[in-house]
Amino acid sequence: MFDILIRNGRIIDGTGNPWFRADIGIEGGRIKAIGSLAGAEAATVIDVRGQIVAPGFIDIHSHADYTLLVDPKAESAIRQGVTTLIVGNCGHSAAPLTHPEDLKNVVLGYLANPGFDITWRRMNEYLDLLEQRGIAVNVGSLVGHNAVRVAVMGYESCLATPEELEQMKRRLAEALDEGALGFSTGLEYTPGNFSDTHEVVELCRVAAGAQRFYATHVRQRDYQAIEAAKEAIRIATEAKVPLQFSHLPPRIWAPRHANDVMIEMVEEATRKGLEATFDSIVYAWGATTLATILPPWAREGGPLKTLERLKDPETREKIKAYRFPLFKFVVAGQWDEVALYYSEKNPQYCGMTFAEIGRERGKDPHEAILDLILEEGPDFYGMMWSAHSQDEKEIEAALKHPHCIPESDGLTLAHSGPLARMHHPFTYGWVARMLGYYVRERKLVPLEEAIRKMTSFPAQKVGLRDRGLVREGLWADLVIFDEATVEDHTSLKNPDAYPSGFSHVLVNGHGVFDGQRHTGALQGVVIRR
Repeated sequence: MFDILIRNGRIIDGTGNPWFRADIGIEGGRIKAIGSLAGAEAATVIDVRGQIVAPGFIDIHSHADYTLLVDPKAESAIRQGVTTLIVGNCGHSAAPLTHPEDLKNVVLGYLANPGFDITWRRMNEYLDLLEQRGIAVNVGSLVGHNAVRVAVMGYESCLATPEELEQMKRRLAEALDEGALGFSTGLEYTPGNFSDTHEVVELCRVAAGAQRFYATHVRQRDYQAIEAAKEAIRIATEAKVPLQFSHLPPRIWAPRHANDVMIEMVEEATRKGLEATFDSIVYAWGATTLATILPPWAREGGPLKTLERLKDPETREKIKAYRFPLFKFVVAGQWDEVALYYSEKNPQYCGMTFAEIGRERGKDPHEAILDLILEEGPDFYGMMWSAHSQDEKEIEAALKHPHCIPESDGLTLAHSGPLARMHHPFTYGWVARMLGYYVRERKLVPLEEAIRKMTSFPAQKVGLRDRGLVREGLWADLVIFDEATVEDHTSLKNPDAYPSGFSHVLVNGHGVFDGQRHTGALQGVVIRR
């Protein structure tokens, strides 16, 4: 007697092998049997009538560290078959913390007054809180460099002293001992961009000693993208740590052929013995915190000091003269190319370009941006903006490469509750876009290979031995979908649309989505090493 019996499925098991027809029996949260189970009985029988049954998708690059605490149902992930999230990316992580106020500057998706207290300081306390509150998905966390640096040095724009570096190494080692899966940097973000190569190498040696991997949002993703990639490989090589390039394809301002050169660099590093892989978003636009319009020196000392600088007319002019924001549309004055996606204090502008916001407020768009940051107050780091900053052909070249893992770079959001007012253009449809657009329409990779890239491949990279495959004895994280109808319905103007084509999602053998609604089940677990 099984707990759940899935009948008549076309199984794509996550290995990359061709599909096969079989039934799946689930008992105690795990896959008990795979094969012809015609005479078997179960408490619940799901007849999938020839739909695809695959392992639940693993998002190796999520920023849902905080939004999972706000709403543990993870609707936007569950409704497209994502059953495991790896958070703590780009140097942002929820722990370690020294002061609760620092959290708003070391995670993305921060909301004030979330309905819970920021009581944790250490990684194990954060992970324990996730477990206590319950989560619909499985979650593992990396340790973010920015969080470690802020916990030790605050927002100082200087190199770490030997004593400070030793403190950072102790903080990192502590978080890894408490179950974190790896170490990440966001070297384009403050305060990570205040560090030098030596600091990162020394921290990566700690990760290597704990047999974890290193994920990096490199120091520069446009004009100096190739140089930044060289630094990443140097760091990983010197530290002898497995490398994961975060969203490798550079932005459109990078040198011509930079994407090809960087992929070749990954291949060459692999030939020389470095475990080097990369991930990629599936959209040709980018999204990040609006704070990246500010020069690093403007953020020194923390958010209150930044706000003081924005109030001073002379300092504001110096801020406007900054030539290296993440979106170079700012330097070119192309304000119709960048749009606001989240603001707690000015939600009426979300979805509008800054050209439109400027006209609405009767101001130069650059002034309007700085005004919005000032009006947001100390929580301004949570403001998000987006732009068409990627080359579609380069995204395709990355996604079809055998070293590449598709990822969301998003949050977990929902149409109701406190997260309904937050927007993010990668969150709701990234899996559906991969399966519907790149696999079915573009025929970029076979369906079996696309599923491998989003299941067993990230599981192998992260070190998950009991997930990522449809195999007897493994946890029953499963997604059932119709390959002919799966479709992403999001756009820059409509970023909050749920996808279609997904009929059932199971997490640890429990039904979480039935094709129409989230069941409310919170059967996810925290994954620790």
